[in-house]
Amino acid sequence: LSSTLDLTSKRGLGLWVTGDGSGATMVIRLSRFLPKGRDYVVPINFTGRRWIEIPTGEQGWRAENWGYTSETTKNFDYLYVKHVSIWVGHLPANTTCNILVEDLTALAEVSQPLVNPTITLGGQSVDINGTIATENHFILEPDGTFTVYDEWWNGVYTQQLASALLPSSLASFSIQSASSS
Repeated sequence: LSSTLDLTSKRGLGLWVTGDGSGATMVIRLSRFLPKGRDYVVPINFTGRRWIEIPTGEQGWRAENWGYTSETTKNFDYLYVKHVSIWVGHLPANTTCNILVEDLTALAEVSQPLVNPTITLGGQSVDINGTIATENHFILEPDGTFTVYDEWWNGVYTQQLASALLPSSLASFSIQSASSS
């Protein structure tokens, strides 16, 4: 980049990716000084063109086949982004990879809670009674125990759902809420 970018209010990234189903892990690193930076990752477990949105680089810490969480990635200042790098961070053995990336865009953050959301996983749905704030985390146990945590992983509330969630597939996931677009 010819100058630094201030992404303090645009920590998310959106991009069109044409995947080849190779199982590779594509990495997008924002940085002020190379090689340190914040990693956004996209598992290439699909074929064809898809719009991908990654809410923050912190999501990359939990991605299978990446997990690069050294101190160089934990302390990141979105105020001074100078470099954007894209590469394949993981490639399964005996595999090739051909990926196309288009329209990389910084996404503005929208702070909007989910009120009484419906969570659907693998075609099965459960209804949640309560609010999940923007910075909250949650765990949905197979027995139907649903716990919401704040951004520091302190418990906010727990509820026992009327039914367990035992999907036959983890291929699809969505959350819908009447309070959110």
